Order: sequence, then structure tokens, then C-alpha cells
Amino acid sequence: MSVLSNVDIRECLEFGSLRVHGLNKDTIRENGLDLTISKIYVKENPDYDNSYVDIHDQDPKRFRKETCTSGNIIIFSHEFVLFSTNEIIELPSDIIGFCAIRSTIARSGLFAPSTIVDAGFCGALTIEVFNASNRNVILHPMDRFLHVILSYTKTPCDAPYSGLYQNQKIVTLPKKSIL
Repeated sequence: MSVLSNVDIRECLEFGSLRVHGLNKDTIRENGLDLTISKIYVKENPDYDNSYVDIHDQDPKRFRKETCTSGNIIIFSHEFVLFSTNEIIELPSDIIGFCAIRSTIARSGLFAPSTIVDAGFCGALTIEVFNASNRNVILHPMDRFLHVILSYTKTPCDAPYSGLYQNQKIVTLPKKSIL
């Protein structure tokens, strides 16, 4: 497994083995891609009355979709939010992605759990973000918020991703778990 440099990424994009729709060329970084935040996001519904989350039976009423119209997306202290990227990524069967919040944004108190983009995935990325800070954090649509490190697998996978989140175009709620 080897990490793709900006030279490798540009080559993969040029030859079509990797596709990223909506990508700005200046977001190809030294060892990955910086992706931007969509204006549509999902927060937990404060009126939802269950005190637990059953991972085998996700209740869509737990969430509410929001659209940023003011230019500011406020993530309140200790709040959990689902964001998606504006870009649509198409990975071939021999490239995977590792996602991380950009360090500048992480230093404001936001973090995301380890997120892997499977070989063969196609769609916008939905990323879980938590504000661990005691202060509210403001993001803006189109901010570069997510860094995706791309890596070749040793061999192409024989069963590329074809799961529940394939071809998602906007932030996607948790699907019924198939654990």
C-alpha cells in the first residue's frame, strides 16, 4: 500500500482511473485532496425523545436536514453534525481513501472519527463531525474541511464497494444497519 502524491493524483485524474466531479485543481494537496463542505447538512433533532440510539434500527426522526442560507453553519459546543462534500468522488478498485478533518479546522475543536472510503465507492462523502470544544464553531459552505489521503491497495479488490451509500449525492442519514 502506498500513498498517492499530488503528482500521482493528477495522473490518475488525467487518465480517468480516479474521478472527482467538482474538484478545484488548487485542492489537490501534497498527499491528498481537500474537499469542500456542502450547504446541506444534518443535525440531531432536539425534539427527538429517545435517550438512546439503536445501531440496528436507526430512526430517521432523530435527525433534521438543514440548508445554510445565511453563509454560516454553526456547530454548537458538544454537538454532532453530518456534513457532506460538494465533490463527487469515484474510486477505482485499487484505490482507497482515508478521511480526516483538516488540521486548521480540527484546532478549533472539531473532529471526525476515522473514515475509510472503500475501493469502488462513488458519491459525495458524508462525514460525522463532533464539536469537542466548549465554544461554538462556525463553518461556511465551500470551506475546505476534509482531507482525503488516497492510497493504492496491493492488488485491486475483487468486490468493489456496492453498499448502502453508493451514489449518494448529498448528506445521507444512517441506513438500517446490516451488522
